This record gives sequence, structure tokens and C-alpha cells, in this order.
Amino acid sequence: MKRTNWLGGFFPMTESGYVINPTSLGLISSDWKPLLNVLKEYCLQQFGNSFRSMWVRGSLARGLFQDGLSDIDVLALVHTTPAVRWKDCRPASTVLREWRALFPKGYTACPIEVMVSSFDETLQVEMPRISMLIKTQSVCWWGEDISPYLAPIKPGPAMCIHYRWLAADWKSLQQMDEPDTLAFRTYIKTLIRTAFELVMERQGKFTPDLFWAVESFAQYYPQKSVQMKKILNLYIQPLDKKQQLTTLLAEITPWILSESKRLTS
Repeated sequence: MKRTNWLGGFFPMTESGYVINPTSLGLISSDWKPLLNVLKEYCLQQFGNSFRSMWVRGSLARGLFQDGLSDIDVLALVHTTPAVRWKDCRPASTVLREWRALFPKGYTACPIEVMVSSFDETLQVEMPRISMLIKTQSVCWWGEDISPYLAPIKPGPAMCIHYRWLAADWKSLQQMDEPDTLAFRTYIKTLIRTAFELVMERQGKFTPDLFWAVESFAQYYPQKSVQMKKILNLYIQPLDKKQQLTTLLAEITPWILSESKRLTS
């Protein structure tokens, strides 16, 4: 697992220990503007006057996007009754093909995820994890930028979200007859980020980036570090050694699920 193969790192911090959001509109290449504007128009069509703002999350908003490894993550904030909480907005296959036709030249394998959630600055206590994602990992592409009104966040329980999804994602992967590259990579991201959530508070830092997440995990769980590093290495070409990867995942997932129970306490 060579460090030179992995972009990213730990997020910057204030002197008081709060996470500084490293995303910026200036870090998003202008080549992505046509697609992002089409996603905005799609949200306007879907949600009408309830659509308040669109946010770009993750590596694209940090200037670290890699074809085949990164996702296009968009979050639409809406005002609706009843409230919607972190719902996957799944477009028709024809719409997805239209979106993919807008990828910049050279980009071919970029999953697109559009999530929608009710939220404004008055709901940050009721929906703390939505608040966290906006405050620390997202940039406002369109609409009102409410991030300055949200409370700052330190690494720890308030930033733990992936452990909530791990069991369901594992079950879904096991039920697939022939998981493809995307299915494996999506699950591995959730697994490794859950592993990092086990040590985040002790580490006193935050990263969504897989290399640094595994390195941090290995410091506190050296007995599991070899397995996790093998999984990370197989993340690049999971179908080349699918059986080995499946075995490694089956060995470590139950243990991480058991350990993650303390995150709910």
C-alpha cells in the first residue's frame, strides 16, 4: 500500500480543534460545470419551489477527483412537509445516460449520486449529520449558502455516519449473484470509513480518504491492519482477485460491525 498512490489527507483544523471545510467552488474544474448545472435543473424539475440549494460533496469539491475511483456526490436541500431525510433520488436510466454524456473528456466511470434532504439552519439540532456534511465536506453550487450559520464540529461521534449503513450494505452485497466493480468499491468505502470512525475521536483528526483512514485504524488495531491494508489494495482492481477480496470482507466485516456498536452508545 504505497502512499504515493493515494490522494487527500486529513482535513485542516482550527486551533480549537474544529474541522475546517476544504471544499471550494474554485477547486471544481470548469469542465464539470455543464453536468452540475444539468443536475441543478433536474432538481428544480423534481422539487420545484421547495428546492432551496444544491451542494457538491466529496473529492470533486476538493479538487481530488479520480476517474473510476471517485463519485459525483450531489445533495439537494429542500423545504417539504413532511420532511425528507437523506433520500436517494434515482433518475431513469435514460436520464443517467444523458448525464454521462456530459462527462468531461477522458472521464468514463464516474457513479452519480443525487441525495435529497429537508434542511435549513434551524434544523441543525434535529438533523445533526446533515449539518455536519454541509459544514465540513460540501460546497454550495446553487442557492443559499447556509454553512456559515451552522455550528463548528470536532472529530468524533458527531462525524460518524458510515457505521449506520454498514450492516445493510453488507447484506446487499451478499445478496448479489455477481457483484461488479462498483458494488465492491462502494462497499469497501463504507467498510474502511466505518473502521476509521472507530478511532476518529482518539485520532483527533478527520479524513474520508481511504489510505489515511486505514493508516489511522492500523495504529489502534494492529492485529487487523494487515487484513484492512489488503482490502484497500484490492480496491483498485477488485475483480482481478474477487474470491480473495470476498474472503477478506467476510472475515473482517462481522468484527467491525460488532466494534461499531459502541458508536451508538
